[in-house]
Amino acid sequence: MSCEIGVRDVLWIGNTGRVLMAFCEKQKREELFRRIHEAAPEVDMKLLREKVMRVREKGFAGRDGEWDRHCACIAAPIFDQNGMLQGCLGISVPDFRLPEDDSDYVRLILEGAKEISLHMGWYQ
Repeated sequence: MSCEIGVRDVLWIGNTGRVLMAFCEKQKREELFRRIHEAAPEVDMKLLREKVMRVREKGFAGRDGEWDRHCACIAAPIFDQNGMLQGCLGISVPDFRLPEDDSDYVRLILEGAKEISLHMGWYQ
């Protein structure tokens, strides 16, 4: 898997995009759903909504290989002092390098995102 500087990918495929959608303001999320439906009517919006809300409930997005079946990604949100989403922290690795029990990696990503958020003034 590779990427080029300046190339935009679709937001709704992959864990980092789903984290951004899951934790942005509700109004923004609904606008994103509307725009996705207009731009890509073939997308199963019910399934996408379920995936995004599952990420929100869990607090992170775990491996899924949706973008590239040989790639695993774990991502978690980063918040500012007002509790507003500012970005996300994630790792992407070849799927075979991530153990089936990826809980240690999930913990590290969650801790890292929390530490960055705390440095940005966020508090629980």
